[in-house]
Amino acid sequence: MKWIDTTHIRNWAQRRDCQEHLPLLVRKLIRSTSDSITSISFPSGENVLVGGWDGILEVYEETDHLPLGLSVWEFGANSDIKGKADGDYAKRTAAPLGVEPKNTTYIFVTPRLWKKKQEWADAKNGEGIWKEVKVYDAQDLEEWIELAPTVGSWLAVKHLGILPSEGIQPTDDFWEEWSTGNRINFVPEVVLSGRIEQSKTLIENSASPDIIAIQGNSREEALAFIVATFLNDPLRAEDFFSRSVIIDSVEAFRKLLIIGKPLYLICRFDDDGILNRAKHKGHTIIVPIGLDRTDAWSDKIILPPLQRDAFVNAMVKSGMTEAQAEELSKKSARNLIVVRRQLDFKRLNPQWSLPENVNTILPAILAGRWNEDFDGDRKMVAMLAGEDYEVYIKRLQPWCFSPDAPVVKIGSNWRLTSPMDAWTHAARYLTKDDFKRLAEAFLTVLTSIDQKFDLSAEDRHKAGWYGIKAVYSRWLREGLIESLILTSLYNEKLRLDVPDQAVSWVDGLIYKLLNTNKLDLWRSLDHDLSLIAEASPNAFTTCVEDLLKLNSSPIIQLFEEEPGYFDNQTYYTGLLWALEGLAWMPEYLSRVVLILGQLSEKDPGGKSRNRPINSLYGIFRSGYPQTFAPLSGRIDALRLLQNDYQDVGWTILIRMLPEGGRSAANHIHKMKWRLSDQPRRHDMEYEEIFNTYKYVLDLLLENFNDSEAQFIQLIDRSINIEYFGREKLLDFLEERMPKVKFVGTETRDTLRKLIGHHRSFPTADWSLPENVLKRYEKLYESLEPEDDIEKVWWLFANNWPQFLEGKPRSVSRPEQAEELQQKRNDVLNAIYAKYGFGKLLELVDRVGEMEADILGFTLANVIEDPEEINQLANFLNADDKRLIVFQSFLRCKYFSESKEWVFSLYGELRKKGLGAENLSKMFLKLRAEEAVWGFIENTKDQTLIDTYWASVDSNLFFIAVENWGFVINKLIHYKRFASAIYCISYNIEHVATELIVEVLQNYLKNDPEPKVRLDSYDIDHLFEELEKRGGVDNSVMISLEWMYMPILGSSYGDTKTPRLSRAMAEDPDFFIEVLSLLYKPEVADGKEDIEDVEENKKEALFKQRLAEQAFSLLYYWKTVPGVNEDKTIDEWRLNSWVNVVRKKAEKSHRLGIADDQIGKILAEYPEPNPQMKEGIDFSWPPEPICNVIDSIGTRQILCGFSAGCYNKRGSSMRGPFDGGIRERHLTDYFTKLATKKASKYPKVAAVFEGLARGYANEAKREDERAERDRLDY
Repeated sequence: MKWIDTTHIRNWAQRRDCQEHLPLLVRKLIRSTSDSITSISFPSGENVLVGGWDGILEVYEETDHLPLGLSVWEFGANSDIKGKADGDYAKRTAAPLGVEPKNTTYIFVTPRLWKKKQEWADAKNGEGIWKEVKVYDAQDLEEWIELAPTVGSWLAVKHLGILPSEGIQPTDDFWEEWSTGNRINFVPEVVLSGRIEQSKTLIENSASPDIIAIQGNSREEALAFIVATFLNDPLRAEDFFSRSVIIDSVEAFRKLLIIGKPLYLICRFDDDGILNRAKHKGHTIIVPIGLDRTDAWSDKIILPPLQRDAFVNAMVKSGMTEAQAEELSKKSARNLIVVRRQLDFKRLNPQWSLPENVNTILPAILAGRWNEDFDGDRKMVAMLAGEDYEVYIKRLQPWCFSPDAPVVKIGSNWRLTSPMDAWTHAARYLTKDDFKRLAEAFLTVLTSIDQKFDLSAEDRHKAGWYGIKAVYSRWLREGLIESLILTSLYNEKLRLDVPDQAVSWVDGLIYKLLNTNKLDLWRSLDHDLSLIAEASPNAFTTCVEDLLKLNSSPIIQLFEEEPGYFDNQTYYTGLLWALEGLAWMPEYLSRVVLILGQLSEKDPGGKSRNRPINSLYGIFRSGYPQTFAPLSGRIDALRLLQNDYQDVGWTILIRMLPEGGRSAANHIHKMKWRLSDQPRRHDMEYEEIFNTYKYVLDLLLENFNDSEAQFIQLIDRSINIEYFGREKLLDFLEERMPKVKFVGTETRDTLRKLIGHHRSFPTADWSLPENVLKRYEKLYESLEPEDDIEKVWWLFANNWPQFLEGKPRSVSRPEQAEELQQKRNDVLNAIYAKYGFGKLLELVDRVGEMEADILGFTLANVIEDPEEINQLANFLNADDKRLIVFQSFLRCKYFSESKEWVFSLYGELRKKGLGAENLSKMFLKLRAEEAVWGFIENTKDQTLIDTYWASVDSNLFFIAVENWGFVINKLIHYKRFASAIYCISYNIEHVATELIVEVLQNYLKNDPEPKVRLDSYDIDHLFEELEKRGGVDNSVMISLEWMYMPILGSSYGDTKTPRLSRAMAEDPDFFIEVLSLLYKPEVADGKEDIEDVEENKKEALFKQRLAEQAFSLLYYWKTVPGVNEDKTIDEWRLNSWVNVVRKKAEKSHRLGIADDQIGKILAEYPEPNPQMKEGIDFSWPPEPICNVIDSIGTRQILCGFSAGCYNKRGSSMRGPFDGGIRERHLTDYFTKLATKKASKYPKVAAVFEGLARGYANEAKREDERAERDRLDY
């Protein structure tokens, strides 16, 4: 194929760009005609001015134009050809720049015609300096270009201004044309977003001669992908563009087939059989196709939809802002045809919007989206279309397969590809009647109350179980609301023929919908409210404001919680999202804030953290406000909030002050269509943040109500406001302090902790300087209480109270403890000396139960008087913190005085008539040791002995090793088996096996101990120890595992109940017994029914518990009968177990149930490679298992085996847009297993075929879900 001759090249030599691009031309010719390049360097463009050789090349195969080995090149475009050639030759011969002339070919290239070139070359070769000297002129270049038509096409179009008429386009010319827009130019990543794997496949497949089809939404998109793939690969780009060409006709394609060197032939025409010939001639043929050509190619690379984040990044790289790119992504659904149309790359109207086609699309535009599995959706679409649904869909469906499809069908779901694009190009054809039908559809669908509200609140979350299904899909509801949004937003731009002014028309519809106090309707609208508010901010806000004025407001009732599956169910999330979305609009901020203020004030609370007050904080967060209102507007709204809802306003203002440290910001809802081109606020100027804090502080001080609670909050926040108001705040607090009514010592404690904490870390960068701490200390001192008890009680309110002077980090913990105890002793001694014993008793009333232990211990260091001790002993009659005080007092005396001191006090108190039950309390907190037990036994008071052992704390960690058996036996004797287990689990190595077994055997048979809480770990620990020790009869261990199975660890299974599992696999009688506990006979004889009615309630509950255990055992049973430890199968044992089980099951009328369980357990035989990461091992399942399944072959065993294969794979985790990748792998896996087993085990193969079909259906559902989510993301 020739369209460039010598004249063209000679004319080019006259132009400046020839000098710059001549090296590039030669470089392209080399790459196009040689496959043996070792190294190549030919600078072009501005780089030609850089010194050195104009070109250096090394090849390992000689061609007509390329000498073998190393060659150096010089270029000259001047009219003085010989002068230039001589000058370059002399210069390079004198200084060859590192090459050896004897081993190097010297080549001079000129684009002019040089008649004496051979004469000059012969003369230079005669000098014998270079290996060979060659000259290429315009005539040689013409011949060379003829061998490289792709290069000729490039030179003709890009540099010579020749438009080839043979239907050929250079690939780089196509890319420049396709990627260049009016406002921006696409980077290659735009079309490659999320298509990296397809790009890799294309590069790999094109490495050798082949025919490769690439399918995109359109042929143009597929072609852009092909070019972008190589353009984005620096290692392959130049070679590709030197050897590639786009061909538009069969005639042009035939002409290129004569080229001997391999080319990339990109066919922009329909194949009529000529492509195979090109492949056999060594070319790589790449065929871009669109959706309209899907049936013509069975083997093709299908381009997935563009990935959202990658697309946004690519558009930013192309020159858009992030907000603009996100807006484009959403409105175009990342369909490149729509993208290029919206960016004015193409200005032709799509085919579907032409007058002869548009009527088919208009009903879909009004509906927006729908799910044809819902009869209500079908009726609404039929009403909008004015014809039967099936008739309309038959007209609409062909448009799904057009390259520029206006609608997409994902499973049963229909939607507009790009609502914005559809409305832009077709909505002008909508009539007033169309909009009236839209209004009718909207009100009919949105006023429909969810039928689950016919159920009781307790049953609503089970609506699906009862077969209750919504009349209309959520998709249709969203589609109709979005149609109103687009009508309201773009009416003027699109010049819609709406019955009234568009905004008023939409407002009227929304007001008509929401102006109701029907609670169930508002609940039904939960998922729709954010879009409804976006359709008409004014009508939505007005209706909510009006309804909040009612005594029994449905808006407030939305916050009432109902039972749900895993958590309580509420119906207010949509309301909060709607309000959050409107808060972005400056003109609605104040109204929204007042609504949220009222909701926050009336919020009944609940488990969810999604509360109105958190929405308010998200809007106003100082460093990350989520509204487009300026600072002045935000402050005005805060002032209104504070005026109307003081407590809510104060809470928000306090939260807006800096907290110190790092904090996270939660995103609030943002509207889908309104303000969607506005970016969220990310980085604010420090000045604005600083001013926000200043205004917030001013509002707080203006609204301070002289309460102690607010005073404390201001103290807490004052730490982190150094730069804009700490001095001001402290001045204010000092001034207002006399007006505040302080109750108790909470404020003083807050100040003490603050001061002490900062003094403990004086060198930390966050620590306040001493001069500032002195101001806080002044506040602290002014709050000193008059009562001496109030002054010191804080020492006993916490195990490690904070001191005003702080805690130096150099002081060890034991030293701190000693110093703390000494201070406690000192203050009590001072009070005791000043006021006497009675004053100390006031502290008992002051402290809580948690601190009573500290006080009692300290009192023991102060009180010595026997009479005062006797007064304290009266606390033995109590059952609250006073008892704790005295028990702690005794424990301290036990160590500081002696055991005998405590025993002596016991004798005195007993003489005074104190009862044994109360006296026993003296010993409960003493160290558990022989001296105490011996003394108690020696009292011979059985009531005392019984009360002690029935009540003594089970935290017996300090018992001597030799006493463990004694203690455990005592706990067993007093039926304190929970305490015994608790003790054993912490000291198990010192407890005899017999005792462990005895405790386990009795624990569940006795009433629980109220004050002892066991974890499953404690039980697990005992079982693990017994398993490790061995020696326990197998039947005993099986019995224990059966008893404890419901609480053995956090999960069941072989690891927790190994003997039970083995018994199931080895003992058919036990298996049938377990089966009978869970399942009734398949053939009823009436006997059991009568017994069920007559048995008492306790027996019924007992049977239910046994059934639950049986279910758990069967469900988590993994031990396959007949399988040895090395996973080999003893076929005789397996068959024997199966045969005996089936005979016994048939006798008990449970054969079908048994077959089902047999199938399930056989599926548990381990698969060599269940994740298919290293290929499929077709040895699974082994032949003995296949023999059992195929020989029995009942429906139940096949169903059980299928269920087992399915269930053991469990749940899966995947990315939001991964679709059915996992399921497709499993489909392939089971399909291949079925093929392998079909000839020998047809019934097993049938199970695998069924699993493959099931996973194929799941893959389709997952793909559809991912595609639906992707289009909305």
